[in-house]
Amino acid sequence: IVKNRLFFFQSYDGFRFITASSPAFYTIPPAAERTGDFSGYPALIYDPQSLDCSKGPCSRTAFAGNIIPASRISPISKFLESSLPATTGPGVTNNYLGSNAYGFNSYSTTQKVDLNLSDKNRLFGLYSRGHRNQANAYRGGTLPIPYNSGSSALQVDEITTTIQARDTYVVTPTVLNQLSYSFARFFQPQTGNTADGDWPIKAGMKGLPAGGASQEFPSIAFAGSNAPTTWAKNHPVYEVDQSFNLQDNVQWTKGKHSLTFGAQIAWTQINYANNRFSSQATWNFSNVQTEGFNSAGTAVTTTGNAYASYLLGALSSASLQDDSVST
Repeated sequence: IVKNRLFFFQSYDGFRFITASSPAFYTIPPAAERTGDFSGYPALIYDPQSLDCSKGPCSRTAFAGNIIPASRISPISKFLESSLPATTGPGVTNNYLGSNAYGFNSYSTTQKVDLNLSDKNRLFGLYSRGHRNQANAYRGGTLPIPYNSGSSALQVDEITTTIQARDTYVVTPTVLNQLSYSFARFFQPQTGNTADGDWPIKAGMKGLPAGGASQEFPSIAFAGSNAPTTWAKNHPVYEVDQSFNLQDNVQWTKGKHSLTFGAQIAWTQINYANNRFSSQATWNFSNVQTEGFNSAGTAVTTTGNAYASYLLGALSSASLQDDSVST
């Protein structure tokens, strides 16, 4: 910029990567079962409201034709299942073969300035920033909404920043002093890729706290024989790691010897929020709520179905985490 006095350097590096996940089989309810028709299902579905333990061993009555009446299907369940894709194969298990495109975009820039104040004094400054983000909504997951398995359900940015300044001063022909300050920052915001959908609210759920519990597509787990693949995901977190470094070195040359003395002070910050959206909820369904009993009143665990329980709104269990604080 100024001959023999002021120098500037700039660099840019960019990388784009798009690929596809390996195809995998999953179990999703066939179209008939989504309407309550389990007539093609290998086990009987029992009505949880028919439970009767008043006359001896407990008993339940199976739905006629193994079909749940439309009037009994929960409107919440009906709304949430509307996002399911169509099956790609026959049967009630391993009937969906899924693969998604996914990828990353990354870039980094560096700016560097050198300033010669005099023959004895030189300043150096550097700023570098890198950013890696996703090319689409998935991080290698194989299923569309609502099958956001694990961390593939998250939108993750990774942003790095480095700043450094250094002053080099020749005190005497044999003494050199270097004073430097540096700052490094790693910023990783994670966002659920369904967080802007207000799915539970639109489905008609009431009383959920603000945040992920009322915004994100619900985490719904299914258990038991021939149960669908769980609608599970990791919840967004928020992480900022920072370090500050102040250092001074003195180099002294004496004859054939060179000695270096110095001091360094470092500060480190690790800021981590395990639950970025302050609340999260999980609903669990199993075949227990729709299974039958034998003549001795013992549950027949090979009957019933978790998705039938889901359609009826017959919860097995649920959990709610609320990290928000009101004052």
